Amino acid sequence: MEYVATLAMGLRHNSRIMMAINGLKVDLYTLLLAHIADNTAINVYFKTKDAEKKRNQPKSLVRSLTMDKSEIARGFDSGDDFIKEWNRLNE
Repeated sequence: MEYVATLAMGLRHNSRIMMAINGLKVDLYTLLLAHIADNTAINVYFKTKDAEKKRNQPKSLVRSLTMDKSEIARGFDSGDDFIKEWNRLNE
């Protein structure tokens, strides 16, 4: 086992094995670039009239890269469940 750990430590930080060890879905540089893009989009958004009315806020690239697929697409058992979630998200 020690030999495998030694081999794994010699890998690049963006290799699939190192990303799995660190619990990352995308490499660090992609995450940093997405964060920069998110901050730029938010800064531009705050200078618009939509920001005053809190509508059309830009979607986060970091969130979309780090979310599980099950969190992105979600079904509801009834219309009431949908309305409760809708109200929770729009608070």
